[in-house]
Amino acid sequence: MGSGRLERLLSIAGPLILLFLIFVRVVLPYLRERSLRGSSTVDEFGMETPEETRRGAPPLQAINPDFATLLERVVAPRMDVHPEWERLDGAYGVPGHEIARFSYGDGIYALNGESRMDALAAIRKWLQENPGEDPLMRGKMRKGVGRLVIRPEVGWPKADAVRIESV
Repeated sequence: MGSGRLERLLSIAGPLILLFLIFVRVVLPYLRERSLRGSSTVDEFGMETPEETRRGAPPLQAINPDFATLLERVVAPRMDVHPEWERLDGAYGVPGHEIARFSYGDGIYALNGESRMDALAAIRKWLQENPGEDPLMRGKMRKGVGRLVIRPEVGWPKADAVRIESV
């Protein structure tokens, strides 16, 4: 009776069960961590707080005076700590969330985590080469939400690589 169970375990069902267990213990946690990489956590008040806030960066509720300041206070530290990230939030295949806010004209805008790090690096470099210039312009409204896009003179081909919407 015992050897029948052992033979059944070692048959085709055995390796399949073993692969399933390996998948559940190793692959799923890796995929979960990768998809949540860079996402926020909950602070002691039940509010979502970005990792940078816990390390002393300005909190999400803080409104940066302009886009250049946001690049230096929020984007640059993320680039330094996580140069491998493609997106500002470090996530893959999930919708982005608001990372930081800044004043622009007479409104407040938010930079979304889906923004591409390479595009933000190009804007930052352009601002260093063109001090006092504005890298942004108002884009088409989407569902009543005002958007800002990259100016063509910055030289970035895809304006949607940076997601900035009014708050």
